[in-house]
Amino acid sequence: MEEFDLNAIWERSEEDATAYYQALEGQVVVLARQQSSSIVQRIKRNAWIELFSGIILWAALFYWFIDSPLIGYLSLFGCILYVITGIGLYKMLVRIKVLNAMKVSESLAGYLKLFRKSYRRVKIMMYVLVPIGYVLGFFIGYLAAGGEPSDIRHPWRLGIVMLISIAFLSGFIWFTTRKYMYWMYGKHIDQLQTIYDNLTKGELNDSSP
Repeated sequence: MEEFDLNAIWERSEEDATAYYQALEGQVVVLARQQSSSIVQRIKRNAWIELFSGIILWAALFYWFIDSPLIGYLSLFGCILYVITGIGLYKMLVRIKVLNAMKVSESLAGYLKLFRKSYRRVKIMMYVLVPIGYVLGFFIGYLAAGGEPSDIRHPWRLGIVMLISIAFLSGFIWFTTRKYMYWMYGKHIDQLQTIYDNLTKGELNDSSP
């Protein structure tokens, strides 16, 4: 059985699907484990890629703007961001290790709960930290381009430029939380949900009188 096709069978006939599940229950469970493990590995890989890419980008910015009077704020922002991210990733890996030892259906339910919670947490972080990082980056770039530090003490002088940039910032946040986050994590969570639904549907029908 190369594809996890119980869903298509249920759409045609519940009786056929139940019989199919009972006949191939072992294969269905093994396939569900294999597919879910593959998806979990992709989520972990994406999380590691994001973490290391972010650290490299932050280090490059630190090196590039090391003479900026705001470099201390950049350092503090980066440290807070990546400590929070690192702790979250560590907790996720520990929880995944525990879930891997459980029954397939229980593992899937645990994965879904874990990843959905992490997904919501990251989106909230995006809404909070991206505007802060953007404003900080704006002022660092402004000074690097020859702007006067005194202008920062009177932010209204930069108000027009900041207002124009809000459109870009809003678009970036929308793309990050809606498109990028879904591409990196959301679609994999949906795939896990499909596998879980098919598997538990088979178990429910198998146990019904």
